[in-house]
Amino acid sequence: MFHRRSAVCVGVALCAVLAGCTPPRPDIPGPTANAIERFTERQLVSMWGTITVPYDLRRPKIEPVRMIRDDEYGRVMDDCLRGFSTHDYRNLYGYRLIAQEPEGIRDEILEGVAWYVCMAQYPVDPSGSGLLSKRQLDYLYDYYRRWVVPCLILNGYDPGPVPLRKTFVSNGLAGNFWSPTDELWGEFGFTDAEFSLVEAKCSPYPQYLYPDL
Repeated sequence: MFHRRSAVCVGVALCAVLAGCTPPRPDIPGPTANAIERFTERQLVSMWGTITVPYDLRRPKIEPVRMIRDDEYGRVMDDCLRGFSTHDYRNLYGYRLIAQEPEGIRDEILEGVAWYVCMAQYPVDPSGSGLLSKRQLDYLYDYYRRWVVPCLILNGYDPGPVPLRKTFVSNGLAGNFWSPTDELWGEFGFTDAEFSLVEAKCSPYPQYLYPDL
């Protein structure tokens, strides 16, 4: 019975190599719409506070036009910012307070406010890069434990202690991500070129982590 099952496994593996068979794509749901909305709101709050620190201005409510993809960011932001003239700046919230500053400082702050308005109107969809669901984090944790950590050790690198799954997931949901390759930058002082060699051997970024990629 053991040998028969082994033969089946070998046959499946041979099929994958010779016939180009691929395993089915795993079903890993991304973050919910509510999670995306909360994440985007936190980013905007942080951005507004950075821009208006000296004034403590109340953050205006900006209605989003649409959510954009990473690859649209440069073009959409350029188009949006191009629409701001000096007249538009004067209509931005808080202009009367900011206008009292010297010209250079005033313009810098107003440009920051314009950036905020554009980011609020066209937020970048975080589900393609900076925000993961619990299911995605579970998948990532398994990939790290089963593949990346053993691969690094086999190649002579110490990835450091691996966090518990519960800790990894809870931190990840809060935006604090652990990776087995983190120690390579600190302990080994890797350059980008050296890290690229590790990437080629151990593939620290799993396939199918994001639903649409």
